Amino acid sequence: MNKLTYILSALVLILSLWAVALWLLPFGDYKEVVSQTRYGMSEGMQLVEQTLSNGGKQYIVEDAKGNVAFRIPLRGCLLDTHFRGGRLRFREMSTGREGYVGTDGIVAFEANVASDTQHSAMSVPE
Repeated sequence: MNKLTYILSALVLILSLWAVALWLLPFGDYKEVVSQTRYGMSEGMQLVEQTLSNGGKQYIVEDAKGNVAFRIPLRGCLLDTHFRGGRLRFREMSTGREGYVGTDGIVAFEANVASDTQHSAMSVPE
């Protein structure tokens, strides 16, 4: 019985260490960056396109010191390359909706573009 207790205790210790090691590994969102394209500084911010090792792309915005300010949470969009008036404009390719990303990373859609799209869709003759 004493020998069984030692074996089970050692097994629990090994499994606990393995669980802690897996918990400390970085999350899957942080992939290795293979290449970067910088689109130039404007208004103290710079759009950077990063190509990841898995073939995907992500867009980040850096400040004037080169620190990552935020990551742009948009997919399937056409992005402007420079901030204009504190805004980085974008257009969704699937819906045509337009909006902007502010210097704080908040995404906002423009209401008048969506209403124009709805109006033009409603005025199509049958």
